[in-house]
Amino acid sequence: MGKRFNKLNKYSLEIIEARILQALAPIERELVIKLKFKGGKFQDKKANLKLEVVLRNEDGTAFNQEEEDFRNCCSRHGFDPEDLGRTFTSSGRQFKITGLKPRNPRYPIIAERSDGKQFKFPASIVRDRLGIIDCRKNIFDTTKNIQIVGPSQIGSSKDKGPIMRTDKQVLEVLSLKKKLLGQIKQGLLSQDEAEKIIENFVKKQNDC
Repeated sequence: MGKRFNKLNKYSLEIIEARILQALAPIERELVIKLKFKGGKFQDKKANLKLEVVLRNEDGTAFNQEEEDFRNCCSRHGFDPEDLGRTFTSSGRQFKITGLKPRNPRYPIIAERSDGKQFKFPASIVRDRLGIIDCRKNIFDTTKNIQIVGPSQIGSSKDKGPIMRTDKQVLEVLSLKKKLLGQIKQGLLSQDEAEKIIENFVKKQNDC
């Protein structure tokens, strides 16, 4: 008779999950997939486990959504795609960047500790640990030099930033800026994208 558990707990479930994955290894190879347990709920005599099925890429590696999100969205947080996999030290422990959560603007960076456990970090903390200077322009830089001038003065000022003709237009820009800031905080827009939108808006107003 095989090993018998008196009740289920984290230790016993780790053993069970490992044995299940071992038994399913031939199926993984046959179907070119990757199987991984992703938590679940358990009681003393019963457990509901979540089994993740991931297709493998042509090179044999398993598709990872968090890695893909980092490559696609990292610029919003001041990183380059090449920063994926870089290591940094926090609280005396070493971590490796493994992905990004676009819908978590406060703690978007996912990093794996040296013992294999995953943690979430603010982008600013990771940039600081890696010595990355965030060179993204402040969204306010685009509108801080706006000048309010009369119609006869349009075109008379050169190289002094965008010119708006009326108080109403300035208010429209400030309203747009407030809306874009909200989208940046939600991780829906990057600083550079927001600045470009404002620049185009100002240009369109001046052309009218």
